[in-house]
Amino acid sequence: MRYHNITKDDMLNGDGLRVVLWVSGCVHCCKECHNPITWDPNGGLEFDESAKQEIFDELEKSYVSGITFSGGDPLHINNVYEVTALAKEIKEKYPTKTIWLYTGSTWEQIQTMKLMKYVDVLVDGEFEVDKKDATLHWKGSSNQKVIDVQKTLEKEKLYYMKRIAKFHKVSFEQFKEGWIDTFGEAGESEIQKIYDAVKLPKRATSGSAGYDFYTPISLTIQPGETVKIPTGIRVEMEENWVLKCYPRSGLGFKFRLQLNNTVGIIDSDYFYSDNEGHIFAKLTNDTNEGKIVELSEGTGFMQGIFVEYGITIDDDVTEVRNGGFGSTTK
Repeated sequence: MRYHNITKDDMLNGDGLRVVLWVSGCVHCCKECHNPITWDPNGGLEFDESAKQEIFDELEKSYVSGITFSGGDPLHINNVYEVTALAKEIKEKYPTKTIWLYTGSTWEQIQTMKLMKYVDVLVDGEFEVDKKDATLHWKGSSNQKVIDVQKTLEKEKLYYMKRIAKFHKVSFEQFKEGWIDTFGEAGESEIQKIYDAVKLPKRATSGSAGYDFYTPISLTIQPGETVKIPTGIRVEMEENWVLKCYPRSGLGFKFRLQLNNTVGIIDSDYFYSDNEGHIFAKLTNDTNEGKIVELSEGTGFMQGIFVEYGITIDDDVTEVRNGGFGSTTK
């Protein structure tokens, strides 16, 4: 990567006082560009360790808000890999400093680039002289956008994430039947109380793939003991999706707590079966260290992950499920 200049205490290319790296190389070559000297990717100086240290020395100053990458175009093929590495290093070394980036590319063209993980604000789009507007903040023409990258990525991730399923509680009558079958006779009011406390599965964080299933009561599982848990949950999902259920990784790691079928497979048509698609979990404490598993009421013990699947080109299955667990086995 090559660059033309490093400017300091800059107030024109982003919020606050900033250090600006003006890189060499641009394929957009906008008419009336204010910095055409930076278009040539072979112009300027080689970006070396001394240049990087010059930037870091500025970022060490408490009054400097961050760095702006401009040019030229930081996303030029000669620049993008080193700019990405530098932005990553800056974000790790100076997490409170902001990173701005100017490019002639549009957000739609570059939003999936790895670099965007580290950029706080992006000013995108070519400068169009017929849309020039001197009153605009941080940009030169009205077609350009000033984008809060991290907020936009989070919003678009939620928007584009496939929403294909919904959890429900089974009816009280179905839960009661499953509960008595598992634990024996119990008073209806006691079962009702347990049923009312059943929580729908949820993800722990926005980055979690798995939906946590929670224990309806406190459980103690002795070494070698197996327990069946009626979760009180059913799941409605689109065709060609499956819910795969696993033990919570922490419980498996600490106690060798296992699902008896290793991985639970909940098909989309299980929702319509004669037991309302009630999801049960059968767990075994497979410890070889004599550990006792204690699960308090409401503890996440299993996680379900939705997975899309395909079928063979000659598949001609037309049968419809009617039974519960294991009913599709011939």
